[in-house]
Amino acid sequence: MAKKIKVSCHVCACTSKVEVAPQFCPICSTNMVSPVETLRLRLDATVFGNAEKFTVGALGGQNGDLLLTSHRLIAIRDKGNVGEAVGGLVGGLIAAAIADKYEFLFEIPLANIIGVEDDKIGLYKAILVRTNDGQAYKIKVPKREKEQWVQLLTHR
Repeated sequence: MAKKIKVSCHVCACTSKVEVAPQFCPICSTNMVSPVETLRLRLDATVFGNAEKFTVGALGGQNGDLLLTSHRLIAIRDKGNVGEAVGGLVGGLIAAAIADKYEFLFEIPLANIIGVEDDKIGLYKAILVRTNDGQAYKIKVPKREKEQWVQLLTHR
């Protein structure tokens, strides 16, 4: 058996031990051999999701991390949160059974973004990202970072 090496993605910072270095990150699909994509902003532990799925407040949204790169907006979720949501011993067993730490949720190529608007998720400030295929995604962002997110999403 070959010795395992530790690899880390330069975009999502996920690490794994493998026998052969992968060409693409198993979480965010970034090319790890010839990196052309760079991380611009990262927002950890936030609420986001397709605007149609939000009902009252943050219900219908997803919790996770957002990564804004030079090419796309990536949403990933820490799978450990799945077990914590169930709670107790059962939740711990579920979390322990999950092999990978993160789960890829969705990505939006920056070229597909046609607009960014102010919005709310419950009582919290949010932005609404509209895409050229008619979809809209809500993202809860801290007030102090909102302008930076809007600028990088709209001015490529």
